[in-house]
Amino acid sequence: AISSNGKQAVFSCGPHGVDLAFLDVASAKVVRLFKGVKANPTCAEFSNNSKNLAISSWNLPYKVWNMQTADGVKSLPDNTTFQEDNPGNMTFSPDDQVLLTGGNYPVLVNLPTLESKKYNHHFYYNYKLRPNHGKDAWVKIDPGFEKLIKGNEQYRMSDGYFMCDYGEDIYQAHRSFTPDGKCAYCVTTRDQDRDSVKVIVYDAMVCKKVKEYVLANEDANSSINIALSADGKRIALMGNDITVAELLTGKVLYHFTEEQLESKGFASNFRCCDIEFSVSGNDIIAAEEDTYTIRVFSLAQGKVTYSMKGHNAELNSIRCSPDRKMLVSTARDGKVVLWNPNNGMQVATFVALDSTDFVVITPDNYYMATKKGLKAVAFRVGNKMFPVEQFDLRQNRPDTVLQRMGTASGFLIKMYKMAWEKRLKKAGYTPAMLGTDFNIPQIEISDKLAIPSLSKGEKISFGIQISDSLYYLDRYNVYVNDVPVYGMNGVSLRKKKVKTFGQQIEVPLSNGANRIQVLAFNEKGAESMRETFEVFYENSDQARPDLYILAIGVSHYKDAQRSLKFAAKDATDLTAMLQAKSQKFGTVNVKLITDKDAVLKNVVSAKDFLAAVGTNDQVVLYFSGHGLLDEQLNYYLALYDVDFNNPS
Repeated sequence: AISSNGKQAVFSCGPHGVDLAFLDVASAKVVRLFKGVKANPTCAEFSNNSKNLAISSWNLPYKVWNMQTADGVKSLPDNTTFQEDNPGNMTFSPDDQVLLTGGNYPVLVNLPTLESKKYNHHFYYNYKLRPNHGKDAWVKIDPGFEKLIKGNEQYRMSDGYFMCDYGEDIYQAHRSFTPDGKCAYCVTTRDQDRDSVKVIVYDAMVCKKVKEYVLANEDANSSINIALSADGKRIALMGNDITVAELLTGKVLYHFTEEQLESKGFASNFRCCDIEFSVSGNDIIAAEEDTYTIRVFSLAQGKVTYSMKGHNAELNSIRCSPDRKMLVSTARDGKVVLWNPNNGMQVATFVALDSTDFVVITPDNYYMATKKGLKAVAFRVGNKMFPVEQFDLRQNRPDTVLQRMGTASGFLIKMYKMAWEKRLKKAGYTPAMLGTDFNIPQIEISDKLAIPSLSKGEKISFGIQISDSLYYLDRYNVYVNDVPVYGMNGVSLRKKKVKTFGQQIEVPLSNGANRIQVLAFNEKGAESMRETFEVFYENSDQARPDLYILAIGVSHYKDAQRSLKFAAKDATDLTAMLQAKSQKFGTVNVKLITDKDAVLKNVVSAKDFLAAVGTNDQVVLYFSGHGLLDEQLNYYLALYDVDFNNPS
């Protein structure tokens, strides 16, 4: 399916066709892939505003994705579940408020309310569509949402009136409307002459056959791929040969035999699985299933002008955007690839982990991913593999990916870019400092085998050696149970201008298991592999840990119009609940700041309260009140006297 604005596309793919691929059509980039339909997805359709995507699947209700976030999935009512029904396609109404499903028993669904009913009245339409078991279950609606074809039958959309039956006891290989909705056409391969294909054109306004003709095709006994040009004037058929004709007259414009195609760039004994027209209508884009290759064939020149290969398994399908400027392909390798058909360049790839976790990768190795999706990212440099952390600071760029996708708002892209810039700044880097290669610093722990796994002391000492073959070292840090010993930025080495560095380190241990990790960064922002070891510290004399609670709640603001009802109460109730569990702790220390007392100086002074926290103590930080963004998208916790128009 291609979105109406040409910026997004989705296809089913994967070894068994159970994955859904979302593609950036506007920039020729594959952006993400989802696994999680849990049954073979049979069809996908974009809403007219490109914000939602409907998915049909065997034995499951239809699902609707929010394409602006790609993470909000709405399951439609159970009566859209296919069991004995044949799952079909679906169509959105022009205002995107109604979804018409296919199948033997079509269903209309009011998307805002999820009200639905099978083949009768729904919302402001009244349908009584007849079930047609054993026939074509696919639904096609003209662009004006005025006429509907289900199988061989045409209905009027305004009242569900049965207009006519196009059926002629033949196998319908393809049936649809022209882009202007004035004509319906069908293509069949079952005729007395099995080396031909019959094309029937109807006046969809009065349901009258206006033209019927036969086109030669050397592969009419097997699968015929059909495409209509963007202006609806040309039809293309391709089995093992290519025939292009005028749709309304049947006049053959081009015909190329299998032998001619093989001599002009197609593989020997190729097998085509899908075709599309180019934007001009002068090229045929064909997917060679068994060679994993997409060919762009110039009708005027009679030869392949370029080939696109980005899959490593049999191709399933290709689709162009409405403006024919972008192309997406699916294959049995589970990947979905987005291309620019005008130059044959691959743009991006979708990889899905499950129904919610995914990674989107661009050819220059920028990516965006869900939190769990990051675990699937690794970098290969030569014959070495590196985990995602090594280059994440530079390559994890949701803003870049979303910009190339073309579906996200400018505000969201700006927010992600600012978040990345803040991350760089927090780490002490600027964009200009980042490198482009994949060199990383090396770090070793001296005499690692001599470090005891069981310690009787509350601290442990060890040596580290850091080096980089190309760049100066920037900093190092040590983590104990994921807590940075030297703060988030670690120990700076920038002023030393060295490529090697050694240091003896002493770190505190908490009671029980201690997972210790040491890492380093070079001046280009590349992170070393993490050196890791564990030490167990057990102190039989260890007293129960102390609990420190810093709770802030603001119900009453200086700007009374912004006041809340329960924020201060929530903070008070939380501290009372934790104090009731005092038997688990040595002491429970509480600092509660509410309403008029919740001003900046009082909150800052709470640092002194937390300064007494020990290694084994536990801390609870709690805030209840408004949260604000300034013009630079910095996030603020709103204290009592905040200026809501200028929180900074």
